[in-house]
Amino acid sequence: MKFYPRDWRGDQALRAVSMAARGLWMECLCIMHEAKPYGHLLINGVVVEDDVLARMVGASVDDVSALMAELRKAGVLSVTRAGVVFSRRMAKDNGRAQKGAKAARKRWSQGADNTEENDRPNGYPNGTPITHMPEGRDNISEKLGGGSAGVEPRRPKKVGCLCPDDWKPKASHFDLAKTLGRAPTWVSEQAERMRNWSHANAHEPKARKANWDAALSNWLRTARESEEKRGGGKPSVAQFVAAEVPASTNWVDHVKRFASGDEWPRTLGPAPGYSGCRAPPQVLTEFGFGGAQ
Repeated sequence: MKFYPRDWRGDQALRAVSMAARGLWMECLCIMHEAKPYGHLLINGVVVEDDVLARMVGASVDDVSALMAELRKAGVLSVTRAGVVFSRRMAKDNGRAQKGAKAARKRWSQGADNTEENDRPNGYPNGTPITHMPEGRDNISEKLGGGSAGVEPRRPKKVGCLCPDDWKPKASHFDLAKTLGRAPTWVSEQAERMRNWSHANAHEPKARKANWDAALSNWLRTARESEEKRGGGKPSVAQFVAAEVPASTNWVDHVKRFASGDEWPRTLGPAPGYSGCRAPPQVLTEFGFGGAQ
């Protein structure tokens, strides 16, 4: 129910009755708002008699009967042939609302029947689309192999995720590390750093990737470049113990272990892939380090 203070105060018939009668009428309006049919003084379809209304508003039956008679005499309320009190304004507003709802349902039902037709804007009645440059459409169709059949549907974009806990570097990453002059242990270390970075920045879109294998490859290249810029990419010979390497050193065994992930003995000088490595070039090439760099 919509209440309009200006209409309430502007109703001359309502202004002519006593304040008690106006208060009782407001109580009646509240009851009629919940009634069916709307705007009628009914409770569960039963007429509200004066004694029931008196108990609801907390007044005597004589007072309620007198006030209802006053409202009826002033023309504030109306009574149906069945003796049911109703509000003309509420009944009128409800009729308008029902009519509007019916018209809206009709429009929606017509719209549902014409969905297929409405989905074809700028078209002729037979469904043929109207284009401003039909020759341009033809040219495109020819390039695509004829008609819309040549147009490939847009592939859905992959949704990225955080680096999984069970994700591990692949063999291709260790091969890449060799070309970058890095040991297998470096790959595992960088992979763990990348995983920690992903989870630490979980609130940012950049921390979610659709392909973590490709992400690690880029990460390794970037890490190598960063190390070189910081001066740690290629340790100098002075960083290692300057000692004579025995002639009996088994270079094949040491390089093989280093390629498998073991630490490089500092007494042998720079590790494979670093400047100043003392291992024979043919041994370095055999294990994928491409000679001393």
